[in-house]
Amino acid sequence: MTWPAVLCGMLSGLGVTLQIFAGGVILAILLGTPLAAMRLSRSRLLRFAGGAASMTMRGIPPVVWILLIYYGLKLEIFREYPQGAAILALGIVTAAYVCDAIRAGLDSVPRGQSEAAKALALGWPSTMSQVILPQAFPIILSTTTAYSITLLKNSALASIVAVADLMFHVHAAVLGGMPPLATYFAAGLAYLIVALPLGFLVKWLEARSVIAQVRA
Repeated sequence: MTWPAVLCGMLSGLGVTLQIFAGGVILAILLGTPLAAMRLSRSRLLRFAGGAASMTMRGIPPVVWILLIYYGLKLEIFREYPQGAAILALGIVTAAYVCDAIRAGLDSVPRGQSEAAKALALGWPSTMSQVILPQAFPIILSTTTAYSITLLKNSALASIVAVADLMFHVHAAVLGGMPPLATYFAAGLAYLIVALPLGFLVKWLEARSVIAQVRA
């Protein structure tokens, strides 16, 4: 095996890794948003259910979720599209953290903002859309982006269920005789190249949130 062949395989695997990353982030947002609504509900039952679900989602390691979904559910679609199991598993785990990000963002808005909105006779939808969310959104987005970096790194676990992602091709290259140190270093560099822009985005969003709080 030669380096051009290894790099070609890594590029192909990186595309699958990015599919898992994008799918996992989207699923995490779709699951985390209603979960946050449950945690913020006035109903004690919904709060308890949301809290129990959140603890279960993040209490089980991502690798166990992947194995549970892939081997436990035994769905035919996962045999044909194994990255679907990884997307579902990582989306479930990250959804619990997205839920916390949404709660933290909403809690960061001073309560006086809601009271001022009520004094102006604004309804709940208008209060949320015009007062609360514009201030909370930068914090929610920056925290969610930070968690998405963790999802990107956890996507390396997908290779345990024969997903042809970046690490799958790297392992194959090492087994094919390529030097382990250089090959795994190249894999780490590939993840770093993808993660760095996300890290800079988090810093920028955090700065924006501080500016928004000062203006508020």
